[in-house]
Amino acid sequence: MMDQAQQKQNKKKNDSLGEQENEQTRENTVQESSTRRKRKRRRKIRRIILIILAVILVLLLALAAAVLLMANQGRKAVLTNKEDVVISAPEINDMDVVLEDNGQTVVYNGETYRYNENVTSILFMGVDREEMNDGEDVIGNSGQADCIFLLVWNFDSGDISLLSISREAMVDVNNYDVDGNLYSVEHQQLCLAYAYGDGQESSCENVVTSVSRLFYGIPIQSYVAINLSAIGELNDAIGGVEVTVLDDSGLEYTSFVPGTTVLLTGDQAEQYVRSRDVEKLDSNSARMARQKQYILAYIQKALQMTREDLTLPITLYQMLSQDNNMVTNIDLSRATYLASQLLNVNFSEENMMNVPGEVVMGDEYAEYIVDDQALYEMILDVFYTKVDG
Repeated sequence: MMDQAQQKQNKKKNDSLGEQENEQTRENTVQESSTRRKRKRRRKIRRIILIILAVILVLLLALAAAVLLMANQGRKAVLTNKEDVVISAPEINDMDVVLEDNGQTVVYNGETYRYNENVTSILFMGVDREEMNDGEDVIGNSGQADCIFLLVWNFDSGDISLLSISREAMVDVNNYDVDGNLYSVEHQQLCLAYAYGDGQESSCENVVTSVSRLFYGIPIQSYVAINLSAIGELNDAIGGVEVTVLDDSGLEYTSFVPGTTVLLTGDQAEQYVRSRDVEKLDSNSARMARQKQYILAYIQKALQMTREDLTLPITLYQMLSQDNNMVTNIDLSRATYLASQLLNVNFSEENMMNVPGEVVMGDEYAEYIVDDQALYEMILDVFYTKVDG
C-alpha cells in the first residue's frame, strides 16, 4: 500500500514539475516570439530610416546638381547675352549678300546663314606698358594694345576659334579728350584704341568697340587685357613654355636661333612675344606668328597641368589680379567655369586663324588693310550656322 501511495505521490510530484516545465516553456516561447517580433520591428524601422535617408540624399544631390546647372547656365547666359544685336556686311560691288532680321539672317551667294546665339566672344589684349594705369589723367597715354586675339567659343559644337588681329589693322577708333568726352572718330591703327581711355575698363571697352566695328557689329561680351611685362611671370607659373624659334627678328638672346628648340623662361618669354625689328615694314606679322605659336604652346601645357591640378586657373587669375597686371570684366566664377569647360576641348593650330589682309606703308606708319570679303566669309563660318534648304 505504501508503495502505491508513494508512487501516486511521486507521480503527482512529477506531473506538477512537468506542468511547471511546460509553463516555463510556454513563457520562453512567448518571450522568444516577442523578441523576434521586436527584432523584426526594429529591422523594419531601420529599413524605413535607410529608405528615408536615401531619398533625402537623392533629393540633396538633385538639388545640388540643379543649383550647379542653374549657376552654369547663368554664367553661360551672361557670356552669350546679345540684346539688340545689329550686324552689317561689307559694301562691295557685285557682292551677293542680303541681310534680314538686323543681319542675324544672311543670304550669301545663294546660301542662307543664321547667327548663332549660343556663341561667346572674348577679346584678349596684350598691353605694351610697364604697368596698368590707375585711371587718372591718362587719356591718350594709356599704352597700346600690341597683341590682340578674339576667342570665339561655340557652346553648341564645343568648337573654339582664336582669331589673330593685327595691331596695325585700320579701323574706326573713338578718340576722347582728357575729360573722357568723345571728340572724333578716326580711321587709324587698332592698337591706338587702347590709348584713348583710362588705362583700364574704358580703354578695354574702346578696343572692344573698334573690333566689333571691324567685324561688322558682331557682339563681344568679354575682354581680358594683360600687361605684356607679366608674360614672364605667367610663363614661369607653368614651368616655362617650349617653342621652336621661328625667327630672330628683333630678338636679343643668343639662344634664339631659328630652327632651334628652347624652353622659354622669365624675360625670354616676354621678349619672344613682344620684340620686333621696327625697321621692317612687315615686322609685326613675324611677331604675330611667334605670338600665335607661343599662345598655342602655353594653352596646351596649361590645359594639361589643369587636368592634374584643377586650381591652376584660379592661381593664375589671382596672381594677375593681385599684381594689378590684368583688367577684365570676367569675374573669378566665370573664369573658373570657362576653364572647366576648356578641359574638354582639344586645342590645336587648326583652331587659330589670322584676320585676312595685307600690310602697306601709310603716310607715317605701316597699315594693315583688311580683306573685307574674306573677313566676312570668316565671320559667317565662325559666328553663323548654315541653314539647310
